[in-house]
Amino acid sequence: MELNIGDTYTLQPKSSMVSNATVSTCKWTYKSSKTKVATVSSKGKITCLKKGTTTITVSNSLGSSVEITLTVKNPTTYRALLICNNYYWKNLPPCSLNARNAFAKVLKRADEDYQITMKAELNADEFASAISSAFAGADSNDVSLFFFAGHGAPDGSLRGDDWNNFTTAQIFDALNAIPGKVIVIIDCCFSGGVIQASTSSSAAGFNSRLVQAFSGCAEIVDYWTDDEQVSASAGELRTKKFLVLTASSLYQRSHNVYAGTYPVDIHVFVRSLCMALGWDPDTDSVCSLQGDANGNGIVTVQEAYAYCYRTVTGRLGKDVQAIQVWPANSSFPLVTRK
Repeated sequence: MELNIGDTYTLQPKSSMVSNATVSTCKWTYKSSKTKVATVSSKGKITCLKKGTTTITVSNSLGSSVEITLTVKNPTTYRALLICNNYYWKNLPPCSLNARNAFAKVLKRADEDYQITMKAELNADEFASAISSAFAGADSNDVSLFFFAGHGAPDGSLRGDDWNNFTTAQIFDALNAIPGKVIVIIDCCFSGGVIQASTSSSAAGFNSRLVQAFSGCAEIVDYWTDDEQVSASAGELRTKKFLVLTASSLYQRSHNVYAGTYPVDIHVFVRSLCMALGWDPDTDSVCSLQGDANGNGIVTVQEAYAYCYRTVTGRLGKDVQAIQVWPANSSFPLVTRK
């Protein structure tokens, strides 16, 4: 039999061990071979304490006994920290706030039963403590999801609302300390920096590309300072611990759709991701799992990436906004809805 940590279960003596007439009159005893895994009381009540396997022996005063193999499993707990930074020294439209709120509605309808923490307007120093608090208690069997929508810096860092950076190295340190699997979803400019290592040659050409792309667009040029450089240490989250989806490459902006063209001002990538995972931000309502390619009620990381790449990168062009994923072809479930 299988139970989870924290479960209780009371054994009932079976007439197959004795005649029906003596089930209630026999004296029954119960014993667990590994009491650190599960205990069993004199009344046959099992209490599961720790992951592992134990043998429960049920005996009676007539000399009959039976052994039951009990496997105690550690159930998976799903936690999510959803952050939006919408108000900087130059306020964004409400696209980041709308992105976070729409994605929260995705998770609230998922079978995974996420424990969701919502945060907004964090400065750079507040990211690490928010991560530590939201994922406290996680163990190796758990899944933790980190989501950010806001501004990004040219080296892949996340912008705090104080305009200081939560760097890719700091992102790694904070998330790597969480036991278990960690899903990372980032929608900001240059977000691919968490999984894309840069080189000195690519960095050297970066500033000239910015001038060419954004000349005459003061609102965009003001998003960084001249002394910021692309970090050669970008790409920290390329380890087996992480599953990552980002809105763009290290060298690209993240775009939003504007109210008037679409019903809601929201990030393009998050809008597409929500549709893939069964929530339509345009109508603020449930939709089919549009990213579920095989119709099994599960959208994997790879399926979500394929849908977003097709609907965002396929429309805008890979030179404008190319959705990024790590690792490639992951079958890890992002959302289940059956």
